[in-house]
Amino acid sequence: MRVISIWPGFRLVRAPQPSRPPADATAVGRAPGRSLSQPTSLSAIDFGSIDLPREGFDVEKLQDLELHLLTQAMDRVKNNQTQAAKLLNLSRDRLRDRLQKHGML
Repeated sequence: MRVISIWPGFRLVRAPQPSRPPADATAVGRAPGRSLSQPTSLSAIDFGSIDLPREGFDVEKLQDLELHLLTQAMDRVKNNQTQAAKLLNLSRDRLRDRLQKHGML
């Protein structure tokens, strides 16, 4: 088993992965030099394997994560809300609600 820290206080336990990496790491969407055993996106994480730390967790960190992802999506598509909503698997209205919540509109 491998333990990966997603953010301070949270651990993700992953089963061992096959040791045979693809021939070209950049062909599967990973940056050169990045470890092939770590997930490259949040969609690769099995959230069912995340345990709440004994000392608790500051849920406001989730708001920070949401803001970070919204900012990345908007930057990537040059502020096109329809495209950003597609990247985040949200409706455009839902994206606008979240952008407004974070003061980005």
